[in-house]
Amino acid sequence: MNKPPIIVLEGPDAAGKTTLATYLVRALCANRFRATWTPALNIAMADYQKSILDNALEHVKYTGTPFILDRHWPSEWVYGHVFRSLTQEHYRFMSSFDKTIKENGGIYIFCSDNGVAQIERHKQNLNPEHPYSEHNYVRLLGRYMQWWQMMDRISPMIRYRLNVDGNRLGNFCHD
Repeated sequence: MNKPPIIVLEGPDAAGKTTLATYLVRALCANRFRATWTPALNIAMADYQKSILDNALEHVKYTGTPFILDRHWPSEWVYGHVFRSLTQEHYRFMSSFDKTIKENGGIYIFCSDNGVAQIERHKQNLNPEHPYSEHNYVRLLGRYMQWWQMMDRISPMIRYRLNVDGNRLGNFCHD
């Protein structure tokens, strides 16, 4: 199998994205960018995500090595539904990002686990950038599952589950 030029890792906090990204960077001699949201980015989120994607594609073009995106537009789709309102313009940009990723041979890997294990890991490793309640975390889990099911119908998706004891790549299972 050829190395995909762009790999987008998606899933809720504590799903194993960063653990998998670290492994993939080493295994594929890839680079990575971990995207995150801040309130200051709210008005420029589409520009931010476009810049990330443009830079990743330029990297692939000039180095010939894959680029790992630890979150991208799907996270904005999920978090936007739970914490912010999304406009038609947001959907238009997200659709264009998805099209660009696919046209350039990119793939999505959806990282998830059973909800109970993820909720526990989220509580134990609460990210100060995302200090939201367990109720909102459960809402995020539901939206990620909705995104995955929607995307899986229109293009092949890879899903990885981090087992309950977590934190080692050997504990990843492919669905």
